[in-house]
Amino acid sequence: MVSAFLYCRAIIKKQATPERTTWLLWATIPFVATVIALRGGAGLAALPVFASGLAPLIVLSVAIILRSGKWSFSVLSIVCLIIAVISLVIEVFGSSFVAALAVLSAEFAATLPTLAKSWKSPRTESVGAYILSFISASTALLAVNRWTIQQASFPILVMILMAAIVLIIVLRRRVSNE
Repeated sequence: MVSAFLYCRAIIKKQATPERTTWLLWATIPFVATVIALRGGAGLAALPVFASGLAPLIVLSVAIILRSGKWSFSVLSIVCLIIAVISLVIEVFGSSFVAALAVLSAEFAATLPTLAKSWKSPRTESVGAYILSFISASTALLAVNRWTIQQASFPILVMILMAAIVLIIVLRRRVSNE
């Protein structure tokens, strides 16, 4: 939630302009992952995953209210949303392993527009928010009570994706200063 606060503050100060489609998917997919984790026996270990969906929902709301950022409903974004919905349907019918794989695919694909935006315009992102998101995802691993793909894979993927965004922002900012 602190990372959401930092990103919202950056939006208000016009230091960040979110890629709204990614943030919408980042808000939706963790809620599906929470259901999968709960069905997999995660218990309270699912709370950080749930929070990882609530934070982007807050950022997206602020972005819409302040008319910051843009929507980019590309084929990739629509496919991500469809994958998330399909994974929820798969989960309802009992195949949590397959649903977890679908959610991981959707989360990865959902991040691609922001990775591209970070590459092209690194100064339109809040590196601190992504660092805190990485830390938040790592705390979810502390709560894992049984190391299964349903419980551990989502926070691990989020850590990898947030680290990639941070590296791109930092490296691209250094290159643009030279």
